[in-house]
Amino acid sequence: ADPVTNGTFYAVWTQYRTASTPASAAVYLSKSIDNGATWSAPVIPYNNPNPNLFQAFGWVKVTTDHAVHVTFVAGTTSNTSVAQFYVQATHGGSTWSARPYSIMASSTAPCSNEASPRLYQATLPRTGVRR
Repeated sequence: ADPVTNGTFYAVWTQYRTASTPASAAVYLSKSIDNGATWSAPVIPYNNPNPNLFQAFGWVKVTTDHAVHVTFVAGTTSNTSVAQFYVQATHGGSTWSARPYSIMASSTAPCSNEASPRLYQATLPRTGVRR
């Protein structure tokens, strides 16, 4: 939820960019400005040009300056080498950063059959990205 504007909410989820193709999974985001009665068309905050590298486990936070911060896990050079990424949007989600920042790397992908997949969450500062 936007901490300043009442009735403004953001939702993130994972869905396939290409039907029945798990490797094409991407994190999508939608916004509501009327308490969830209607939602904007979904956008992919970072639409990787390689459609065969998955994204998952999206997390969204909105700060008082209306910046929208999204973190997600994604394949890097393959889907067995993953990292945690961060992108941000200004003006309530209208302009997204061109490239994601890699904020944590792992040598193995999370197992899709785990009851509680391992997810590394980064704490994002209000004024920038920790590098």
